[in-house]
Amino acid sequence: WGLVTSSLQEYNETHPAMDLVLFEDALRHICRIARVLALPGGHGMIVGLGGSGKQSLSRLASHLAGYPLRCVALSAAYGADQLRAELRSVCREAGVGGRGVT
Repeated sequence: WGLVTSSLQEYNETHPAMDLVLFEDALRHICRIARVLALPGGHGMIVGLGGSGKQSLSRLASHLAGYPLRCVALSAAYGADQLRAELRSVCREAGVGGRGVT
């Protein structure tokens, strides 16, 4: 609990604050995400209902892993071409640059 709580406080000092309640299931999910990120070439897809905390827990796990976070900013003009360009950029940063990216 202590490591995640201190990491959340550290995250809130440098980013817009996340007001999270860290209950046992949330901590399990954070640990799962962090474990996947720590694997060589680790990647995953988080699926669930909107408002269930997927984005917040992923942000915190990414912060724990020390990885920069990339978010897709959707707009009315966002389409398949923009998605491909974003994925190409992330893959280059992770693959060619050899850096972890979430």
